[in-house]
Amino acid sequence: LGGILDSYSMPKNHACKQSRLGSTMGGIAGSYKSRESMTIREMLRQLVHRGPDGNGIVELPESVLGQARLAIIDPNYRQLPMGRNGTWIAFNGEIYNYRELHATDLAAMHLHSGTDTEVVLELFRRDGPACIEKLDGMFAIAIMHDHDLFLARDPLGIQPLYFGWHNNALFFASEMKTLQQTCTTISEFPAGTWYDSKLGWHQYFQVDSEIKEFD
Repeated sequence: LGGILDSYSMPKNHACKQSRLGSTMGGIAGSYKSRESMTIREMLRQLVHRGPDGNGIVELPESVLGQARLAIIDPNYRQLPMGRNGTWIAFNGEIYNYRELHATDLAAMHLHSGTDTEVVLELFRRDGPACIEKLDGMFAIAIMHDHDLFLARDPLGIQPLYFGWHNNALFFASEMKTLQQTCTTISEFPAGTWYDSKLGWHQYFQVDSEIKEFD
């Protein structure tokens, strides 16, 4: 997966809402450079306590994506994971400003659901990885696009995400235990970071390590 880039920038518009901190449940699992769908189904089975409102997988040429959903927004929407014109997303979390983003960035677009997931999907299709810096919320995201994998985690790492390796294939999941039977090495995906299999790693947010005095 290559090393994390040395140059980082802190986005100006990331105002995390402290009143909402605390991980929501739900979960994602998947693989890249592997189409072992039974492995991903077993991972989802182990995540069912996180997402009791439905789960599903999609098998793609380079990968398998899976999602277990806790329905907070638009509970009637059932497509898991969600896809549009060859781009697929497995999403865990909550985007607080998704209505805002729909009204400003996607105003001319008709969306098919009332979900924050669809807003993220369409923003990514339009803007690529840069869309992550517009999101205000807590999230773990996996997107397959043009045979490439994109992973991202929220700025403070509220939503969990882990990844590991097996036979040169990458596996990821919301809980470490779901990877233990498959992967030889397992790591926590860093907070405030995204990874693209074509572009590499990028840390888009860094928490200040120093406590500053009030003026």
